[in-house]
Amino acid sequence: MAIMMPPQVPESCKSDGEREIFQRLKDDPETKDWTVLHSLDVAEHRRQIWGEIDFVVIVPRKGVLCLEVKATHNLRREQGAWFYARDSAPDYRGPFKQASEAMHSIRGLLAREHRDLSAVIFYSAVIFPYVLFDEKSTEWHDWQVIDRSKFSSDPISQTINRILDLSRLHLASKPTSSWFRPELNEPSPRQCDQLVKFFRPNFEFHRSNKSLIADNEAELIRFTQEQFECLDGMGLEKRVFFTGPAGTGKTLLALEAAKRGYLKGETVRIVCYNLLLADWLKEQVAYMAPSVTAGTIGQFMNEVAKPTNIPSGGSLEIRLKELSTLAIDALIQADAIDYSVDQLIIDEAQDLLSPPFLDFLDLTLKGGWSSGSWRIFGDFQNQKIFGEGDMGPQEFIQERAEYAPTYSLRVNCRNTPRISQTVELYSGLDPGYSRVLRPDNNFDCRVFFYADSAEQERLLAEHLDSFYQDNFKGGDIIVLSAKIESAAKNMSISPWKDRLTPLTGTTGGQVPYHTIQGFKGMERPAVIITDIEDIDPDYAKSLLYIGLTRGTSRVTALASLKVKEQLLASLSNNSTPE
Repeated sequence: MAIMMPPQVPESCKSDGEREIFQRLKDDPETKDWTVLHSLDVAEHRRQIWGEIDFVVIVPRKGVLCLEVKATHNLRREQGAWFYARDSAPDYRGPFKQASEAMHSIRGLLAREHRDLSAVIFYSAVIFPYVLFDEKSTEWHDWQVIDRSKFSSDPISQTINRILDLSRLHLASKPTSSWFRPELNEPSPRQCDQLVKFFRPNFEFHRSNKSLIADNEAELIRFTQEQFECLDGMGLEKRVFFTGPAGTGKTLLALEAAKRGYLKGETVRIVCYNLLLADWLKEQVAYMAPSVTAGTIGQFMNEVAKPTNIPSGGSLEIRLKELSTLAIDALIQADAIDYSVDQLIIDEAQDLLSPPFLDFLDLTLKGGWSSGSWRIFGDFQNQKIFGEGDMGPQEFIQERAEYAPTYSLRVNCRNTPRISQTVELYSGLDPGYSRVLRPDNNFDCRVFFYADSAEQERLLAEHLDSFYQDNFKGGDIIVLSAKIESAAKNMSISPWKDRLTPLTGTTGGQVPYHTIQGFKGMERPAVIITDIEDIDPDYAKSLLYIGLTRGTSRVTALASLKVKEQLLASLSNNSTPE
């Protein structure tokens, strides 16, 4: 594997071809002693104010190859002008001259600064990864072309080695290249280090937390967009049930499904259980109103029923079921078309698949569950914490929508590898994630056990201090608890007793706290979980699972020694709880 600089493709790179070439250079085992500079800016270009080289490949004992990438699917040249798409502007230099000029620019700059490196071979080539290119010209050598045929059939290391070998033979045959001494086999490993330091020297500036969070958010969106292929694959199906553990992008897929319905001119409604999630979804779909709406099941039933006599006592579950009866009666008695939509989307469906809710929603969807258009997203392994006796996916399909397909999401696009591994260990997630797309950020995800409330309070203060030292601030962090009377609410240690505040009242640099249950479906860069205590072991595991998967970059959990034995039962031998 080559040393890539930078180690990952920047978010600003929009070329799929560059991304593919980057990955092949990185993964090819024959490039293990190579260094590859991606997107090297050329400040002192021979012909332009500023230039750029897509890839500079430094190969020990061979030379330096400057690669120009043209990842076009439509290529033509007319009257000396190159066109890289049907409606593109003409390029009068062409890719080979572009690569050659950029190569000569950096070689000339190097020769002026490091005369001892002036005999290192520099050559250029052009990659057309998606088109066949067999044109002949005096403007380039055949071996300077990497087209779709070569790119798809040969390892990229073999192709680049061939180009550098032929360039060395070409130079050795020219009388004007007397400076070239092939027996030296330059650049040596030491010279390769000099080249890298010259073209891309190391330096260090403090990376702001704002930049880190922005990059994480952009990364999450990009990785979730990779999941959109499952919507593409199910595009011809009117009814699909998507299942998957936390972190597999279900909520963003639900939003994408709503957007696609909106673009087709459909009316769409997104329904969930949690108020926080509903408020966030409303913000995301506001630009598509009134065609697309979002809200909780309670809000929607209340809108339909317009009740005046719902008792205030009893559990929320009981009150919602009473509300569902009134809402169903209102739909039957009134003109149901006023509330019907072309497509219904349910997020966090594990909380909503109970008969009263399903009967109500059936009346609000054109065609109903059996023949209407719907997308359902849910995690039925560890997040089913509201209600008893509700349906699972198969039972729902058998009773309500026969022959509707299910789609299993297993790729984690939210959490880092260490968070994902901890989730699998403590929750007993089976099957686990098939892949984790986020790179490792070197932050361990751990569960710390406490003996009493005083020890938990001390641990909470220590971890808040640690998060702040690592440049997480106020709104980047949330403290989630299994209890309303939480450690954060009762904090007495300064300065955190004044900085911790309920989520709904957070301002400025304060750190919010909330219940795990109420934060389901949401996420934050940094999460501290507290108050996992002497409750039902399975419920404790579910709450820990939900809490751990809320964090995109950093997570710490605090649990009572009373549940340590039950939680450790899910761990493998290589876990390291404190």
